[in-house]
Amino acid sequence: MVAMAAAAKEAFGRIDILVNNALAKYQFDPSSLQASIKTVGWQHFDEQFKGTIEGAVNAIQAVPHTHTLYLQVCI
Repeated sequence: MVAMAAAAKEAFGRIDILVNNALAKYQFDPSSLQASIKTVGWQHFDEQFKGTIEGAVNAIQAVPHTHTLYLQVCI
């Protein structure tokens, strides 16, 4: 993440906005047990949640803090 933020800053001069819009290891499969809230396992749910939150926090920490930061996570 640090290298990504450094490359963006070098290419554009600064980072004004950071959009955290990704899920860890996500690929929708309608036939999967994880596709339904009725059949999803807690382990899979925990992995997705943890990956999403960790990814967002890692990205925020990698961006130079020159402004007040707001963390918004939509699940």
